[in-house]
Amino acid sequence: KVGMWIQLLPSANHAPNFTISQGTP
Repeated sequence: KVGMWIQLLPSANHAPNFTISQGTP
């Protein structure tokens, strides 16, 4: 669980960027 949380923390930071990346094909 801790490992997942650690990965989620940085993921949340890049969440906005990731969404924009996925939005653009």
